[in-house]
Amino acid sequence: MKMKAAVVVAPKRVEIQEIEVPPLTPTQMRVRVASCGLCHSELGRYLGKGTMWLGEALNYPLRLGHEPAGIVEEVGSAVRSFKPGDKVTGVGFKRSFAEYATIDLASRELVTAVVKVPDGIPLDLCISEPIKCCAAIVRYSQVKFGDYTFVAGCGFMGLVVIANLAARGLGAIIACDLVDSRLALAKELGATVTLNAAKVDVVKEVEAITGGRMCDVAFEGIGKPAGVALTSKVIRNSPPPATIVLYGYHGWPDMYDLSLWGPKAPVVLSLHPEHSADQQRDLEISVQAMARGLYPLDKLITHRYSLEETAEGLEALVNPPEGYIKGIVIP
Repeated sequence: MKMKAAVVVAPKRVEIQEIEVPPLTPTQMRVRVASCGLCHSELGRYLGKGTMWLGEALNYPLRLGHEPAGIVEEVGSAVRSFKPGDKVTGVGFKRSFAEYATIDLASRELVTAVVKVPDGIPLDLCISEPIKCCAAIVRYSQVKFGDYTFVAGCGFMGLVVIANLAARGLGAIIACDLVDSRLALAKELGATVTLNAAKVDVVKEVEAITGGRMCDVAFEGIGKPAGVALTSKVIRNSPPPATIVLYGYHGWPDMYDLSLWGPKAPVVLSLHPEHSADQQRDLEISVQAMARGLYPLDKLITHRYSLEETAEGLEALVNPPEGYIKGIVIP
C-alpha cells in the first residue's frame, strides 16, 4: 500500500512523493489524516535552520506535520481503546502532512496521547495538539484569581491562551499585537484591554491600566527578543516576584537583553508547547473546551491548503498573507 506525502527534500523545497505505508506493529494504529495544522515550531526545519527534536541533527529528506485529526482505518492486534471508524486527534502523530499517519500507543520515543473527537466538532478543525499546548501553558503558569495578565502576541496560540485565561475569571487581561483585526478577535475571546504596539506606548498604557502596579503574569508568545523585552518591561517590581511565561517558539540562537529582569527578579517559566505534566489530561481538557465552544475555530483557522500546496502553507508561516492566523493542510 502506498500513500502521498509531502517531503522536505532540501531547505524550502517540498516534493509530493508516493511512499510505502509500513505494516502496523501490535501497538500501532493507522489514521487517515483529515487535517494537520501548520506550526511555527517546524519552520526551522523547513528553512534549514536549527535542529530536529531534542537536538537531533537536521538531515534531509524529512517529513513534517504534528497537529493532525483523522479517522482510524486500522489498528494493531494489541490496540483495545480504538477501532476503525473512530474520529481521533492527539499528540504523537508525527509526519502527518500525508494521507495517512501512524501512531504507536506504546512508543518510548514519543509521548503519545490520543482522544476521540466528540460529535459537534468538525473533524477538519479539531487540531487539538496546539490547543492542548495552550491548556498546559495556562494550567502551569501560576496565574492566580484577580491577577493582572499580559499576553504579547495574538496569533493562534496567543488567542487561545487569552480564551483560557478568560475562562478562569481573572482580573485584567491585556492583549498586545501589531494587527488590529487580531486585537479585535482577542477582545471577542475575553481580553479586557487591547493595545496595538505600533500605535501606543505599551509600557505607559499598562502602567495607567494597572494604576502603577504593572502586571503579575506576562505571557510571551512572539518567539523573538522583542517579545521577551516587552514582557520584561510590563511586569511589576514589588514582591512577591512577578512571573514571565515564555511559550513562543524561539527556534534558533539570538541576542536577548536579560538585564531587563534586573531588580524585578521575575520567576521565568519556560512553558514551551512541548511542556506538559500530563499530556493525556491536558489533551482531554482541550478537547472538552473545544466541545463547549470556548474557541471560535472557524475564525481561528483562516487558511486551508491541499497536500499539494504544503509548500505554500509553510511559506505562509514565513510571510503570512493578510488575515492569516492559523493554516491547515487537508490531504
